[in-house]
Amino acid sequence: MKIRAIEPADREQWIRMRTDLWPDSPEDHPREIDQFYRGELAEPTAVLVVDAGDRLIGLAEVSIRPYAEGCTSQNVGYLEGWY
Repeated sequence: MKIRAIEPADREQWIRMRTDLWPDSPEDHPREIDQFYRGELAEPTAVLVVDAGDRLIGLAEVSIRPYAEGCTSQNVGYLEGWY
């Protein structure tokens, strides 16, 4: 297994994992993923995946937010989604 940054070729597998995480809005995932690849989304800032060779088996969508609930500092690392 290898941890690496998401790539455009991973689009369909990313959609699958996002739909598993957030099943209430499956129609939003393809659009948001395309916006991510075009650099049009504020969040997530980066996406890391776990590549098992024949398929992706995990992901972490991460961001740096200006603040987060319960934090006293600014520019807080934030885990947006974890699969």
